[in-house]
Amino acid sequence: MIKNAFVEKNSEGNIVVRVEDKQLSTFDDYNSALEWAFSIGYRVYKKEPTTDKHEECWVKYMPSSHL
Repeated sequence: MIKNAFVEKNSEGNIVVRVEDKQLSTFDDYNSALEWAFSIGYRVYKKEPTTDKHEECWVKYMPSSHL
């Protein structure tokens, strides 16, 4: 079964990869975190701001090489 990985900035300002509420790894930038989680087989989501209300939502990540 493919698991979901969530990439976001934590309260300390680090970029973290979480799976099932467990932090797997910490990165300096979003792209490295997204690519790492995708490369090991996770379905990856990242937080993105919405355009109208400045809220955030989860968006599925897909590397450009897979589009």
